[in-house]
Amino acid sequence: MKRTFTAEFERRVAAGGDAIALRYRRDGVWQAMSWAQWHAESEKYAAALIALGLKAGDRVAILCSNGPEWVIADQAILSTGCVTVPIYASNLAQHCASILEDSGARVAIVEDPLQLEKLCQGAPGLEQLEHIIVQKALTVLDRPDSHGRTRIALEDVLHAGRAPAAVIRGEELGELAQQCADDDPNAVRTRRRAVRGPDAASIVYTSGTSGRPRGVVLTHSNFAAEVAGNAIAIPIDESDEQLLILPLSHAFARVLYMTAVRAGTITTFSAGFGSLLEELAQIRPTFIVGVPAVFDRLQANLLLSAQNDAILRRLGSRRLVAGAVDESKRRQAGESRSPAQHGRYFMLDRLLFRRVRALFGGKLRFAISGGAPLASEVADFFVGAGVPLLEGYGLTETCGAALVNRPDHFRTGTVGTTLRGVEAALAEDGEILLRGSTISPGYWNSDEKIVDDKGWFRTGDIGEFDDEFLRVTDRKKDLIVTALGRSVSPQFLETQLKTIPLVERACVHGDDREFVSALITLDREALRRVAESEKLGTLDPRELAQHKRIYELVGKGVARVNAELPAAEQVRRFAILAGEFRLQTGELTPTMKLRRRFVTEKYRSIFDSFYSDADAGRARAE
Repeated sequence: MKRTFTAEFERRVAAGGDAIALRYRRDGVWQAMSWAQWHAESEKYAAALIALGLKAGDRVAILCSNGPEWVIADQAILSTGCVTVPIYASNLAQHCASILEDSGARVAIVEDPLQLEKLCQGAPGLEQLEHIIVQKALTVLDRPDSHGRTRIALEDVLHAGRAPAAVIRGEELGELAQQCADDDPNAVRTRRRAVRGPDAASIVYTSGTSGRPRGVVLTHSNFAAEVAGNAIAIPIDESDEQLLILPLSHAFARVLYMTAVRAGTITTFSAGFGSLLEELAQIRPTFIVGVPAVFDRLQANLLLSAQNDAILRRLGSRRLVAGAVDESKRRQAGESRSPAQHGRYFMLDRLLFRRVRALFGGKLRFAISGGAPLASEVADFFVGAGVPLLEGYGLTETCGAALVNRPDHFRTGTVGTTLRGVEAALAEDGEILLRGSTISPGYWNSDEKIVDDKGWFRTGDIGEFDDEFLRVTDRKKDLIVTALGRSVSPQFLETQLKTIPLVERACVHGDDREFVSALITLDREALRRVAESEKLGTLDPRELAQHKRIYELVGKGVARVNAELPAAEQVRRFAILAGEFRLQTGELTPTMKLRRRFVTEKYRSIFDSFYSDADAGRARAE
């Protein structure tokens, strides 16, 4: 029998006992939960699921934001031999209904009445759903919803009578657990001991940057192999504490909490980017993992705040970044500083780099970026400042990371080297191939094979090796081929455009066109600071997006990016959108990846205008 995470969890509880396992904030106050408390709560939850009649192999969905309730429920589901189906808390109602229907989930665990409302909207297609467990009876909204509500009570939702299944309150789980114990005191232990490595542990639905999301089946063996590989690549122990930013519905976030269980590391749940700076100062984690957008914003905020220092303001953002990049390259090459370089480093360290390290709380050993391409300049900025920012790479089908840079062995601009048990190779056309014990056995409700006859999984990404380090250059299907026959990497271009201080996101276009164009959205905090420093007369983001001075500043940034590119890959026309690319309006996936095809169709008229007017051939970023 291969190892399972349920067995790993039991070993940790036996070894950890009263030590802190989880940290979370409730009503502004940090709370802690020990390994023993976590285990007791999961045992109760598992017994309640058995009392509801769930059998091994039945699917249970979790529609909750990050918090202890998520991992308590996950461990309970796995302990009963059932299958966890994560759903992003930010998913729209139709996406939730689609996943529940496709997976055939018998039970859905939702966070609060707001999430229950989503299921009510998709009720017609959820005949197989038998029970909905609601963790909290009240939702307090940050801002009024479309109905003007700021508070949504469970009774209000139930009163409408549209729930697609029997609703169980969180506080009722204890009574169900007691029923199970009365029938068979050893029911949970018996079910847990029956779990085997090849058994399905989870069905994780891909984010769907193109096409309909598919359910990826991940087994207990997949998770065990992934956790073992991560434990070797990223050395952590009981002295560490991670601040978990990624949503637990993401496969890699799930593996992160599981790896922390194996190591005895504390997992602290972040409430999101809005409170991240405060959390970093209070928790002082030893490592964090986030998507590139987190680090893009942190760098932008640091560079903008540097403008308050007269010396740094004279140096300018570009020279500050260049100084950090030079220091990063020097460290990676193992080169010593010349006297002049040492003097410049001392000045930058005193004025900026110490501020960067302090931003993370002062104890951070490393940070990991995944889920989308990270600009090498951003990685070098943090590495040069003394915060190793390491990029990793993997897909849902690989159960999280397949390659990762190590804290003591990394190369910026690459996604690192393979984890133990994973092999990587390149096909003739440059497509990245992976195989190993972490690869999913297949898709749910599909006969499509994930691997070929030799066991290779075709990732759909294009890459190249730099010694043993892998560099991802683009998505195979996302390559833009211009009307002149030139292939252009949109992901690379979009990543470069995001290095412009004012730019939050970019969508590149140019398939079958004579040149490349782009739509750009702006970082609102950076926009506000520029508006104040430039005295533009308004702080309204929509007005600023159309301001001539903002267009000039972005244009200079686009020109700088173009200067490093071949002519065929340069962005010759661009427009600034007054709004943002958002999950709620369809431009982003739940993992904050750009749905380029959707954006292209939604803003087709703008893209068409780039190529239709008489002046279309003239660069707009001079």
